[in-house]
Amino acid sequence: MFQGSFGVALVFAFASFLGFESAAIYSSEAREGHRSVRRALLGAIVFIAFFYAFSTWCLVNAFGVDGVVNAAAQGPGELVFAGYRQFTGTALTTIVQFLMISSSLASLLALHNVCSRYLFSLAREQLLPAWLGRSHPRFRSPHTASVATTVATVVVLAAYAAADADPLLTIVSTIFGMATLGIILLQAATSVSVVTYFSRHRREKGLTGTLAVSAVAAACLIAAAVLVLLNYGTLAGSHGLLDLLPVLLAVAAAVGTGAQWLHRRRTPDTGTLQSAGS
Repeated sequence: MFQGSFGVALVFAFASFLGFESAAIYSSEAREGHRSVRRALLGAIVFIAFFYAFSTWCLVNAFGVDGVVNAAAQGPGELVFAGYRQFTGTALTTIVQFLMISSSLASLLALHNVCSRYLFSLAREQLLPAWLGRSHPRFRSPHTASVATTVATVVVLAAYAAADADPLLTIVSTIFGMATLGIILLQAATSVSVVTYFSRHRREKGLTGTLAVSAVAAACLIAAAVLVLLNYGTLAGSHGLLDLLPVLLAVAAAVGTGAQWLHRRRTPDTGTLQSAGS
């Protein structure tokens, strides 16, 4: 546990929790959304922490403390399946592989849904083209934003395919690295905004604890973002120009800030942005 690079390990720990915060976008649709979403978020954190800790413990026991690193190096992405083949046989390993594919599909659909809803909300706030804010006449779903997300995904994957990129060692690693950094930066920015907001409303009762927790969260998330930047090469690998993908995050932030500034100039009385769930 105390060998190797702690910074890289912490980066992967943060990456393992990516996506749990997306439950907040469903607060407007859930029954007693404020309470149920809060419970869902806390429950997800606890479950993920114990599940990953238990799974990692099982893997280490399967190959041994001295052999797990070599086993992982021999087949990137095959460590779990190798353990199943060693102890359960071919049939159960095939079932586990199928479950891996189906769960990956479920995760991608969840990410697709979140991305579509963000595009939908930004379009409704007049920060993106209005057609992205159209909802389906029957299902009330953000169908045009969903199609736009699909098209963008196909274009990106087609570019990787044209370059004959390795699916695991290139596509997954580079997108995974940028996503990890991007979401941690978003969480850090959100925590800083919470600290700023409650610092301006200290007269309200019961804010001392909220302000303290938000400040600690902001500090920890900023530290995590720094760790990701310092260890980005280890996280995403060395892929030439693809190592510059994090620059796109800065470009997106600049474009978003400029769009919000122009929007406020045009409509100064609209106030702040609504949540993605609304």
